[in-house]
Amino acid sequence: MPPQTRSALLNKILAYLGDPDRHSNLLWLKAEAGVGKSAVIQCLAEAERESGTLGSALFFSRLRLCDDLTRALPTIAYELALKFPAYLSCLRDLRRKDPQAIGKALHTQFEKLIVQPVAKQNLIAGKGHISIFLDALDQCSEEFAQCKIVELIDNFLYQHPAVPIIWVISSRPVSHLQASFSNTLASQESISVDGDEGRADVERYMRAEFERIRKRYPFRVPSTWPTENQLRFIFSRAAGFFAFATELMNFIRHGNTGNPVGQLELALTVLEPIDPSTIAGNPFVALNAIRTLAHSSLASVSTFDIKNVCTRADTSRHDICTHVPFPCPFVLPPRIAHGIRELDIGKGANIRIESTVDSVTTTSANYHVLTWADTKVNSGVVDSLNLAPYYHEFLNGEVTRNLNVPDMADPPSVRVNFSRPFASPPTVVSFFNRFDIDKHSNWRLKTSATHINEKGFILNIETWGDTILYGATVGWVAYSSGLPNVWSASVNVMEVRPWTQPRAKASKAVTFPSFVSFHKAPNVFVALNWFDLSATQSFRLRAFVDDVSMEGLTWHIDTWGDSVVYSAGATIIAID
Repeated sequence: MPPQTRSALLNKILAYLGDPDRHSNLLWLKAEAGVGKSAVIQCLAEAERESGTLGSALFFSRLRLCDDLTRALPTIAYELALKFPAYLSCLRDLRRKDPQAIGKALHTQFEKLIVQPVAKQNLIAGKGHISIFLDALDQCSEEFAQCKIVELIDNFLYQHPAVPIIWVISSRPVSHLQASFSNTLASQESISVDGDEGRADVERYMRAEFERIRKRYPFRVPSTWPTENQLRFIFSRAAGFFAFATELMNFIRHGNTGNPVGQLELALTVLEPIDPSTIAGNPFVALNAIRTLAHSSLASVSTFDIKNVCTRADTSRHDICTHVPFPCPFVLPPRIAHGIRELDIGKGANIRIESTVDSVTTTSANYHVLTWADTKVNSGVVDSLNLAPYYHEFLNGEVTRNLNVPDMADPPSVRVNFSRPFASPPTVVSFFNRFDIDKHSNWRLKTSATHINEKGFILNIETWGDTILYGATVGWVAYSSGLPNVWSASVNVMEVRPWTQPRAKASKAVTFPSFVSFHKAPNVFVALNWFDLSATQSFRLRAFVDDVSMEGLTWHIDTWGDSVVYSAGATIIAID
């Protein structure tokens, strides 16, 4: 929490702590989750520490497993012992006489660690008050224990009003604590979510955090980022809610794109559909959207192997389909780039194959392998690269061309224009997800992307020799060059042998370049982008990778049985 945050409330409570005529030594600070109670308590504790009046400050949290009240009083005792030598001596005597005292019930602990040494022996006497802070009491594991500690403190203060300890407890205004505090003389303070001071505090905090990010990334973040319009939009969604502000700033600082500007763009895309009037009624709407975004996928890879759906005898079906769950959910249904990476079609038939994906949701999609006419597929594998629609570093699409079709033939190359320009020429890769090739000539087909600039590229679909290609569909993926969490390549068996020496297996180990920095072994998408096979035998071709690590991988392009592969290639995309 930056300076001046909740300054009016902080000053009011600090004045209360320092007022010798205060009417109660118990203060309850209540507010809904996420509005900054812990930050206020932290600021108060720091102020008391600087003035020498801090006795102890405990911050409970179920997420951090700091929710056991039976450990709270021994911790308070330890911190008081560091400050008051006489109290330390008393604790040593207690441990010698009753070693099990610390492990006993809450009321016994309170009697032995607080009442006897503090009230009856006056072992923490000094100038002024001593403050003890219990933050987020409602996060403790048992409601009974929460109410019990309030009761013990209230009874202690009632019976020993001259003791200089002031207890400050914060929590949500849950019903059981409302009931407990209603039976005490505690002073009470509240923090509102949407008050003017709260909104101003959140805005100050976020402006300060954006400034820190600009200073940390001076060469990647422009000095004008974010724009004032973007800030106003964010503030309208924050609505004075500190939990949202801290969650959003953590997402922007630590997201997996490695780019704060890109992270903010992702957040804005997710927040834009949320109406501010909805947030006024439920401030958790925007917070949950950011939390979901932070724990959702930006990109993942899925695989559909038809052998997992049907036996070899069933592959005569012309539509082999299955439901494939994504490895991690998305906030919105992803864009799907898919390609064929393995195929086995018997000789004597045209090579007619297509992969499609439909019924895409945030968690899954339906994958199809289609054939037609006399084509029967014995095996097939499809990979998909699943991209969040708000992952603006990536664009993808498909191009279909009909070739060698009388009166309908398309040119083999086509200009693809991006839906939005990149800042500089991106990396573009292409791969096949459909082709229809005549059986009477060798099967030769390749695709590539050339003449790449910020606005688009030329997509090429080529054959050579006597090959007759009736049609093909090519998928493409473009992404900002130099991303630290992405690597791609077009690999070919001719990197390890000439086309004139066909062999069943080809492989090569690859080391990722130095600018690529994966945090774990990446997910890898593989799809065919080139092949030259003899049409006198079966079409059997498989591309895959193994030995995948943060440093590199090994690619393989294989055939089997009687198939003859002169050359073949694949597109590989590794992404964190």
